[in-house]
Amino acid sequence: MTLISYNISNEWKELALQVIQPNQTIMVIGKVDMGKSTLCRFLADEGIKRHLKVGIVDADVGQSWIGPPTTVGMKLVVNSIDELNDPPEALYFVGWISPERHLLQTVVGAKMMVDAAFAQNADLVIVDTTGLIEGAIGSVLKHSKVELLRPNHIIFIQQNSELDLLIRSLQNISTHKIHLLRRSKNVERKSKDYRRQFREDKFNQYFADCDIVEIPISQIRGQRTPFFNGKKATAKELENLSSLVDDHVPYAEWSYRGLSIVTIDKIGGLAARRICSHLSLDNLNAEVIDYFEQMLVALLDENNRVLSLGIIQGIDFNAGALKIISNPEIAKATRIIQFGSYRMDGKDVN
Repeated sequence: MTLISYNISNEWKELALQVIQPNQTIMVIGKVDMGKSTLCRFLADEGIKRHLKVGIVDADVGQSWIGPPTTVGMKLVVNSIDELNDPPEALYFVGWISPERHLLQTVVGAKMMVDAAFAQNADLVIVDTTGLIEGAIGSVLKHSKVELLRPNHIIFIQQNSELDLLIRSLQNISTHKIHLLRRSKNVERKSKDYRRQFREDKFNQYFADCDIVEIPISQIRGQRTPFFNGKKATAKELENLSSLVDDHVPYAEWSYRGLSIVTIDKIGGLAARRICSHLSLDNLNAEVIDYFEQMLVALLDENNRVLSLGIIQGIDFNAGALKIISNPEIAKATRIIQFGSYRMDGKDVN
């Protein structure tokens, strides 16, 4: 991905003179199709020309251009903007293609990636954000990012007056300077079909060289999931649970006054209440086998850092292993599996 061709306005040149300095964090905010990513690449290129080591944090989880969709990615560029073609230095798995259902992960991911950039000696960090700006959710998201990242410069790109309330709410604050830009007429609008195809292409590219590998359940712990952290049920307990739910139970885990269980068919509300009453449970997490298949997950190392994403193809409960699209070296190093809400088959997790 080279720096795309565009007409550099005097407004952009003047902006670069104001914001491209060492030890600065720049945040770019605007709706979709405002040219945020293009502006971020332009500013990064200007930083390179000034001999700065630039960290770019791509927090647009739906249209990611650093790393795959569903992630916040961080890339360092030093000699050429074309270094954006290389793998990112760090990833954070949000687990969905919009911040709406994952506000906390989105904000945490942005903060961790900015910290990672400065930890790797970035002189300047530029943060690209999603187009979610409207309503209470958009306001909370942007305010939370500003409070946590404490940018020195906030650049707003708008077409009309859609950002006025957000802009005013961030005025009278001495820790950052606000810059206002109008949307360029050269920015192309992208349809929903285009965005969907873009995500599909990015995933296909990301997993192009991967194979189906096995990761022993005993090797990992689970995050953002009730599974893979409890005490594994014995064969006798699985037999008793199968009788209780009147369905085959291939896998189950016990926790304090809780049970996470896998069945063939979905457990109804009445059956769930019966199980909780019979076993004196406070919490019951029940999923069918198909729940795991085609689930997009993050594979983390012993330092709790994302190594790669993976796609669960199935679980061999008899062998105690997950079948995942990844690569053997990543599988060996994996110690944590983070679940999200995105499935590669398009089915809704929740």
